[in-house]
Amino acid sequence: TPLIPIGLWWTANTSAPNLVHRQFFHAPAANRGFAVLLTAVMGMPQTLWRDRHLAHHAGREWRFRMTSRLAVEAGALLVLWSAMTMLDPVFVLSVYLPGWLCGLGLCALQGHYEHSGGTTSHYGRLYNALCFNDGYHAEHHASAGRHWTKLPGAAIARARASRWPPLLRWLGT
Repeated sequence: TPLIPIGLWWTANTSAPNLVHRQFFHAPAANRGFAVLLTAVMGMPQTLWRDRHLAHHAGREWRFRMTSRLAVEAGALLVLWSAMTMLDPVFVLSVYLPGWLCGLGLCALQGHYEHSGGTTSHYGRLYNALCFNDGYHAEHHASAGRHWTKLPGAAIARARASRWPPLLRWLGT
């Protein structure tokens, strides 16, 4: 069960935002296909994730918009969840769904602690090695399109920083 929330949280804070800001492939169809794959892994349509993330960066409230891309991703997710439920409903109800909800909770905590009191970075080597420099959060907000490998070179001297990664930041209060 712990693999589901950890996998959702990790993907939501590494691959998903990187795909939002910098497409992975030259071919648009490959990026759309990868978004469907991320939709399946996260259990969340990437179009929703993308729109919420971009609204966050723009400092505006997110609004739901139905698009054909969202319909494809939601349809793929519906097919996946239906198949999983038909194959093993006990697993879905007792393992997957609770794990997925915990993963969404971890994502909410991550977002809270990255922005509570102002956008905050964490420069720990291990966290940044495992999470594609997600700790360089103030730097990401300053230049959202910068490739994740370039964020350490763009460190902001006066950025608000914590010695704790976001999910453990409550330890430093």
